[in-house]
Amino acid sequence: MDHSAGDAMHHADQAPQGIQPGQKNIVGSATGVVRGVSEDGRAIVVDHGPIDGLGMGAMTMSFQLDDEATGGDVAVGDTVEFQVVEDGDDFRIIELSVR
Repeated sequence: MDHSAGDAMHHADQAPQGIQPGQKNIVGSATGVVRGVSEDGRAIVVDHGPIDGLGMGAMTMSFQLDDEATGGDVAVGDTVEFQVVEDGDDFRIIELSVR
């Protein structure tokens, strides 16, 4: 009897192969235009295209910046490329670069 389907279901709550528990998993990347930057530089509003890997369409939304990312060099009107990770119910930018 093949138990592979049952095993996959049993292990669904474990981290994907190559991802350690507690490690953030890159879920997508996109390009967009910065529409706002918080005073402390820890959040930005981006009018972005579709986020590859998420199935998320183009929209304008606010993102928190992860500790590894910095928004201090970003200004309203800049075109940026970014990578996001799933962080509970939120998505956080972990890599950000101005084009």
